[in-house]
Amino acid sequence: MADQVKDVKRIESATIAAVTTIDRQNAYESVSPYRMRHQFTGGTKIYYTSDTGDRTQDGDISITTGNYLETEKVQALKASGLVLADDSGTGYLTVNDGGTVDIDTDLLLAGGSQDYLVSERSNRLTFTGQTADTTSGIELFPYGPSGTADGTDDCFFIAYGVGSSASATNSERLVSGYDSGNTRFEIFSEQTGTGTLRPLVLYTEGNTNQLHLATDGDIGVGIAAGDGRFHVWSATAGSVTAHVDADELVLESDGNTGLSILCPDASTGSIYFGNPSNNDDGRITYLGTLDEMTFYTAGNERMSLGTGEVCVNEPGGDVDYRIESADKTNMFFLDAAINQIGINFTPDDSGDGRLIVAQDDAQSAPCITLKQADISEGFIDFEGSARGAITTSNTDSAESFRVELNGTTYRIALYADA
Repeated sequence: MADQVKDVKRIESATIAAVTTIDRQNAYESVSPYRMRHQFTGGTKIYYTSDTGDRTQDGDISITTGNYLETEKVQALKASGLVLADDSGTGYLTVNDGGTVDIDTDLLLAGGSQDYLVSERSNRLTFTGQTADTTSGIELFPYGPSGTADGTDDCFFIAYGVGSSASATNSERLVSGYDSGNTRFEIFSEQTGTGTLRPLVLYTEGNTNQLHLATDGDIGVGIAAGDGRFHVWSATAGSVTAHVDADELVLESDGNTGLSILCPDASTGSIYFGNPSNNDDGRITYLGTLDEMTFYTAGNERMSLGTGEVCVNEPGGDVDYRIESADKTNMFFLDAAINQIGINFTPDDSGDGRLIVAQDDAQSAPCITLKQADISEGFIDFEGSARGAITTSNTDSAESFRVELNGTTYRIALYADA
């Protein structure tokens, strides 16, 4: 067949009608304004022209096995198009008048390590690998300056819900791919014109709204319309919504609901409270090796809860409960081991069941002051000191206090020392 094409001879238009056979010695090519069509089969040679109507005869171009046709252009004679068919004559590929191409059967893309069958299934374009035990996939590359993608060009897959290839002015679409301007990969929904922005939902079968990205920026896990920026939902808690001051993270269930912070035994689990002035302004921590939870404010430790004590303002605990002042280690303490309660006093084993109030030697103010109504009295025992003080707001001419012994009440009146 290659020899036949190479041996083509030019003939004049006046002799076309006389040509009845085409062979190696008497082949021909087109002579303007005529376009000739050839059939090399060894059988009947069919030809026709397309201009003056000298020939209107239809026919096929066929090439026997082992031969091929070399040409720059194959053009249809009629508006019905150009058809490429198999040996049975069934048309599979048609070039229609106007430039569209119809493929009436599956398309096989072959030549690589994986062949692909391009077909239609359930109204969907389908690519099916044809080489067993070989990876299949689809890749899309932009063409960079050196012929490869270099990160300077966008590369996107776009699926339209509203709009068309002819006009996407008012559209709703899903976009996924590479954004060269932000140098990142993205998956997002968007709209143009009068189109509506739609949410983006990711889920596995049977788990609708498994991850719901709302158009207002909120994220729902298990829920489409959450109460806040990030709402994790397993079941409805009832007729309740998150408070507006605490809706950045919402956890909802119809039973026990909680948040877990998991870490190794020797590590600390923490919740930090920060602001522009201090990113460690407040903190709650738990250390597993000590079984101790600690609370911080203004960046400083304020209270710790251990296995056997509650300690306020002091990190190392040796009593059951202690409150420290600015300069007093034991401003108030409770020690159940020795049954003592102390104020400004270091715990000791001096006695059980006692409340001990200590006064600094340099203090001239009363050790204990009772502020009561005029008709009220109090009882004070001063231990280890010959001095004491009683104050009262009684406006009577004589100040007194009452002592009860075995059910008998005694009143002692005090007068100013002359």
